[in-house]
Amino acid sequence: MAGQPAFMREDLEHLQATLDRLYRLVSRILDKSLAALEKGEPIDVGDAVQIAEELKELVEYTATLFIARYQPLGDPLLEALSTIRVSYDLYRIARYSREITYTIARIPGVTPPEDVLKAAENARQALQYAYKAYKTGDPKALEKVSELDEQVDKLYIARLDMLKAKTTLPASDAAALLMLRHLERILDHEVYIAKAKRSVHSKA
Repeated sequence: MAGQPAFMREDLEHLQATLDRLYRLVSRILDKSLAALEKGEPIDVGDAVQIAEELKELVEYTATLFIARYQPLGDPLLEALSTIRVSYDLYRIARYSREITYTIARIPGVTPPEDVLKAAENARQALQYAYKAYKTGDPKALEKVSELDEQVDKLYIARLDMLKAKTTLPASDAAALLMLRHLERILDHEVYIAKAKRSVHSKA
């Protein structure tokens, strides 16, 4: 952000700080939800998800105000637009994390199978790599996120293939499929975060 007016840099730093708060909150929500999944114990993350939504809206408002006020071009515009995109993806991760806790609560006593646990660990790792890729542009972090996402896609497809031959679906299989689907979507949003600045730049 060198060469920008000081007041513009300060506003962008404030915007990024709010996004960082949202990232840290969503990381905690995801960690708690996945820990509950691994233990098979329900947990309530509803209040935290509500705060995540409020932070997302704050990022959107602040970024929109920044663009309207300064009418920036180049990197400042890219920075502001990318915070809007990333805040949405972080919020969606929080929502899918909450859906996992709902599944645990409504289908109690289900032990998550190995493929679900593997997908959960991938989701946990990918969020850290995704935000690093977004913040630093590290191509290795982006590559790692894509690799983790591809693995979960394969796990999800494999479970669909396994279930399509069954005429009835036990509760344990239904729960596993639901949780894998939520985790697959979480990984998709983590990929979007990792690519956020690149995708905005390509369309700006």
